[in-house]
Amino acid sequence: MEFTEIIDLFCEVLSIDDEGIDKTTGLTEEYGFEPIDIAKLVIAAEERFDIVIHDEDVASFKTIGDMADYIQKNLPEPAFLPEHLIYR
Repeated sequence: MEFTEIIDLFCEVLSIDDEGIDKTTGLTEEYGFEPIDIAKLVIAAEERFDIVIHDEDVASFKTIGDMADYIQKNLPEPAFLPEHLIYR
């Protein structure tokens, strides 16, 4: 997963432009984000990346980078098929 995927999801969910958004962008009202925006973003990330983000973990996200790091660490492992099971 690339960080740009998080930025794209962020902008898509919140209907905003990606100008000026980077890993240090805060997920706070100071930056114009309401708690409902964060909830929408969490739900969209769970669906897009097939993960579960626990409420207590959401409280620790201070920046977009925090959320991106969490998603990266919790992505499901890719499925592994033994060579003899791959049809070619």
